[in-house]
Amino acid sequence: MIGLGLLPLVVYLLVRDPLTLDDHMTDKLNNDVLKLERSYYAFLMDEQDRKCPICGHEVKSRYRFCPACGNELRTVCPACGELMEPNWKSCPHCGHKIDQVEGKGELV
Repeated sequence: MIGLGLLPLVVYLLVRDPLTLDDHMTDKLNNDVLKLERSYYAFLMDEQDRKCPICGHEVKSRYRFCPACGNELRTVCPACGELMEPNWKSCPHCGHKIDQVEGKGELV
């Protein structure tokens, strides 16, 4: 250190990572916890009751038809079979483009 001067010390202090390995692990764990919390709250919101736009009867988000009036609440993608909202132009699961003619999915 005496022979090289202070230049290596200054360079080291400028280029070193200010966070320790523990800091990096803590950040990663915090991010993982946040992702789990977001997915859990999204799950809870998805399971809440909704109302049928035709009759106002309470329906679950996973229902395809209203049990009271029979209104189609969701359609089925003809390509992958996942449930979709009736007004969607393409499937969010597989990307299949929905034509107006095939917009009404078959019964599952």
